[in-house]
This record gives sequence, C-alpha cells and structure tokens, in this order.
Amino acid sequence: MGYTSWGTVRGDCGHVHRNLITVSACIAKDHAGCEKQGGYSDREVRVIGSAAGLQNYDVTRGPGVRMSSA
Repeated sequence: MGYTSWGTVRGDCGHVHRNLITVSACIAKDHAGCEKQGGYSDREVRVIGSAAGLQNYDVTRGPGVRMSSA
C-alpha cells in the first residue's frame, strides 16, 4: 500500500509515497508553491495499492481512494 496526492484542479503529484509523513510533506510543498504564485492547491491524500495506480485511472475520480474513505 502507498499514498499519493491528487486534486481535481492540480491533478496528481506523480509519486507513490510510503507513508503519511512523506505524502503530507509533498502536499504542503505543493500548497506553498501555489500560494506563492497567488493560486491554490486542492491536492489531498489518496490511498493507492501500488505505482500502477498512478498509471491508469479515471481523471475525474483520481487515483486510489480518498484518505477519509479508506
């Protein structure tokens, strides 16, 4: 099991994170970068089974499942 970040506006981060600490840091970095440019990030934690979960998914639903739904 792994984690990634995804949002309907920003899409996915492209990484499979091993734990919640690293995916949370990835989301924080994305939020900070977007805010610096006057925008926002809607990325949230998604639970995925493996790296294959980032290669083929419905772009309107995102990869894996929302953390709150897992």
